[in-house]
Amino acid sequence: MSKQTVNGWTLADLQAVPEDCKVEVLDGAPLVRASPLPVHQRMTRRFAAALESQLSDFWQLETNVSLLLADAPLDCLCPDVVVFGSQVSLNTRFVPGAEVLLVVEVAGARPETAAAYERAGIPHYWRFDDGALHTFALDRGAHVSTGVHSSLVETSLGTPVSIDLSSLA
Repeated sequence: MSKQTVNGWTLADLQAVPEDCKVEVLDGAPLVRASPLPVHQRMTRRFAAALESQLSDFWQLETNVSLLLADAPLDCLCPDVVVFGSQVSLNTRFVPGAEVLLVVEVAGARPETAAAYERAGIPHYWRFDDGALHTFALDRGAHVSTGVHSSLVETSLGTPVSIDLSSLA
């Protein structure tokens, strides 16, 4: 890996990390996160399956992919669920933030990661917290709450979306 500068990690540094290593960078600094518990993985998998079947052909969904949100300082995060444009190749190592419709954090979201999604202009940000799904939409450059859902979420992502949250546990 190249020598780190006082300004933090660069995209070149991140590209030098082996593909099978998960590294997140926020404001040029690498983040260390614990491996998720099995319950987190199950909820992520079930939520992704419920959402993916309702998306239009303009969108695709993947879990645990790297999003390139900003070059300098480098912001590259791996949310639990990402909905992005169908024109983006699945061989892309870093999905451009400009191509993303929605990011979902199942647990452990930090305020600074939510702020990075906001700065990148991600239209929709959802996070599971305290047993509920909190949904946010970008409005004039800021994510504003569009609801807190504990049993059923009904919204639109260009097409109607309805997910029974009780089926995810």
